[in-house]
Amino acid sequence: MENIYFEFKKRGLNRSRELDLESLKRYLIDRLNSGDDNVFDDIVSINTYLMGYESTIEWIDQYVNQVSHNKLIFNKLKVMGQFNHLTAEEDLLRQEIDNGRINPVVFHRYLSVKLRLSQIESAIGFLSEYSTLMIEQDKHKIIFDWAIRLQAWKLFVTFLRDETFKKALFEKLAHSEKNLCLKLLKDMTVTGVKLLDLTTYCVSLESDHARYRSTKAIFGKYIKNNKFIRHIGVLGSQVPKVLTNKMCDESLQDAASIIGCTLSHLRIYEDMLKKKINCALVIEDDALPSFPLSTVLSEIDMSKFDILYLNDKNCVGWEQRDHQFNILPASDTLMRHGTYGYLITAKGANRILDYYSRDGIYKPIDGQLKDYSINETLRAFCLNTPVISHFDGGFSRRLLIDIGDR
Repeated sequence: MENIYFEFKKRGLNRSRELDLESLKRYLIDRLNSGDDNVFDDIVSINTYLMGYESTIEWIDQYVNQVSHNKLIFNKLKVMGQFNHLTAEEDLLRQEIDNGRINPVVFHRYLSVKLRLSQIESAIGFLSEYSTLMIEQDKHKIIFDWAIRLQAWKLFVTFLRDETFKKALFEKLAHSEKNLCLKLLKDMTVTGVKLLDLTTYCVSLESDHARYRSTKAIFGKYIKNNKFIRHIGVLGSQVPKVLTNKMCDESLQDAASIIGCTLSHLRIYEDMLKKKINCALVIEDDALPSFPLSTVLSEIDMSKFDILYLNDKNCVGWEQRDHQFNILPASDTLMRHGTYGYLITAKGANRILDYYSRDGIYKPIDGQLKDYSINETLRAFCLNTPVISHFDGGFSRRLLIDIGDR
């Protein structure tokens, strides 16, 4: 870390936020070709800087003192295909600032979004020279592979536009791993995919038009257009207090975002039963598909479960947790959960509605569904490998809207 810190300083990073990227890339390539494996950690550091943190010497000083956190930060910043989503967020933050509701958190987030937007724009191909392959990679967040996930990270999350740098990384990989990487690159073009005839509900707040359009366009590569339904999310802050006092645990009566999220999903279950839909895919509008979504879903026996989690949070032991701190090691009993991507059957929807009519809301919906899968008869399963992933930029529009006037 000390080496890359001095290279940052020496190669032009200063208070004017200028950085000689070409010089820095040549420096990294030289280190890579000399057999210096530690260059990968420095690549992580560079991408962390490029993807939205304050670009000042003071920040880098602080970062050098927190070396143990760098992999965690990298993990949180792993998605680069969020241009449309972040544009909508930028507009919302701009409105907050224009309306005088500005504070250091909002202002810092706004600056971070602006910087990250410029990086994503240059990466996903708004300029003609960038290849379609890289655009697909960014939009789909296809950085999932089985045997070589960490190697794929080193390849895809670096300087995607630099062929020399990419070639040097390929040469560093073992022959078998290189073949797997090439296969993954080929798969990312998503050509010849059979569209699924599967009812898909996308939970989206009414104001998030850009975010919804982006999500629909991405999932449209896998789902038939007439099967994709926009389900307008409920704002918990608009639910009368007299109702939340009755249907929610006391600890959640003021948790508007949790109430709104739960009611949004419960309304989907009611709509399924009303329309006699046997099985549906439910996603939230910050979900992203990863290859091979349609291939996997077309092979699933829909009669064997009530709810089937498809997302990376529910895939047991999927995340490589050695790059995080203060957590349990990966194991086949470690459970994480989330409701941004799952299949649900009519039987499952009916069971869940029965449970909620009895219990009301006492947890966020993902936690309450987990309880029902353990303590009740809800047949809940997850995939070994995720086909839906998630990134909200660490910023909740629902939460911002719900608490914005307090």
